[in-house]
Amino acid sequence: MTTSISGDLERNLELPAGSCWISLNDILERIESGKSFKCLTRPATENEWGIIKVSAMTWGEFDESENKAVPPNSDFDTRNEILPLDILLSRSNTPELVGASVLVPHCRRRLLLSDKSLRLVVSNEIHRRWLWRVLLSPPVRKQLSSGATGTSNSMRNVSQEKVRNVRFILPPKAEQERISAKVEELLSDLDAGVAALERAQANLKRYRAAVLKAAVEGRLTEEWREQHLDTEPASELLTRILAERRSKWESEKLAEYEAKGRKPPKDWRDKYKEPSSPSSGLPKLPTGWCWATLAQVATFQNGRAFPSKEYSDEGVKLLRPGNLFGDGTVQWTEKNTRRMPEKWSKDHPTYIVV
Repeated sequence: MTTSISGDLERNLELPAGSCWISLNDILERIESGKSFKCLTRPATENEWGIIKVSAMTWGEFDESENKAVPPNSDFDTRNEILPLDILLSRSNTPELVGASVLVPHCRRRLLLSDKSLRLVVSNEIHRRWLWRVLLSPPVRKQLSSGATGTSNSMRNVSQEKVRNVRFILPPKAEQERISAKVEELLSDLDAGVAALERAQANLKRYRAAVLKAAVEGRLTEEWREQHLDTEPASELLTRILAERRSKWESEKLAEYEAKGRKPPKDWRDKYKEPSSPSSGLPKLPTGWCWATLAQVATFQNGRAFPSKEYSDEGVKLLRPGNLFGDGTVQWTEKNTRRMPEKWSKDHPTYIVV
């Protein structure tokens, strides 16, 4: 039976010369399934039998370490032992991963199929690596996922019948090998590109750190300073900032006393606390620069807790630690964005980030 997904392709896709549409069942000799029985929670040692978990077949490569040890004296069928070049398919997994498949490149001895794994035994006329790539292709993955059943969002099951009915294009045998080789070549190039990109990103981080270091040490503006000798020195700027800071504090204090109908006490100005100064013994700075503490040039305000039960689909964005990234950027994604109703911004205007 042709699924609607492959049916659309079959009606609209022009086949390459020598190719034809088939069902997986047309090239299968049989499908083998493992058995389920109680296992130990740890992986099997080298001399023990083990049974693979779903996670051994989930991520595109066979992971033989994802297994559970079979208890001694257990009754099992050794014909379910996994062998190199086996094509395995998980019949049970999440909706996105059900039907995931792997080609076993090599495998330790004494590993068994589980009841959630299927071994596809195909004709010797079929190139196995080519078939495995077909099983990984989006059209086939969609057929397996859409054919899976189950009410749970965490685990779905695909029957052997659905697996057998999967439709795809069969090229000539010689072309299967050529396709497989070309795919491996392109994926190898892609892996090399990803590795080069990762190296470039690492170099970019180092370059960014070096630029910032040069900036805060004054090396980026050496030539500019030589051409602008009459620029106000930072020490005078800091003096003005501190004076404005104290003046603002005094104005706010006087406003508080006035609001309470009180006259300020005689020594009220003495209560002002000067922000902490830099410690001594710091490195020498470029001409015109001076050391300062963050407390001298900035004020601090803590946020407040907003109840998660009030989160809404619309409204003002709520800035949380998950939005702050190490590169100094604020990032909003579908997963890390939370919103509060507009009334919260009106009720708490001092918490608005500008």
